[in-house]
Amino acid sequence: MITIQEAIAIAQKSLTAIYGQQNDVQVEEYAIDSARQHWLVTVSFSVRSQDENSIASLIPEKKWKTFSIDVATGDVTYMIAGGAGEILR
Repeated sequence: MITIQEAIAIAQKSLTAIYGQQNDVQVEEYAIDSARQHWLVTVSFSVRSQDENSIASLIPEKKWKTFSIDVATGDVTYMIAGGAGEILR
């Protein structure tokens, strides 16, 4: 069984693998599911608008990603994109 510290490291590594290096990455929440088979780790990071002429580029937007990580293997089983309800499998 992987520890929560290992699950957090896996979530952060997965975030970087998918989105590249991000600014201001923080662990927001973690839990184990009721069947005790998956860690659920939510991380957040800040992104700026790509439009340099927009005032929105001055204020970073916070994004959240929740990773489900198999307790036995450490494999990421899915990721939910915060706010959009998008599930990537």
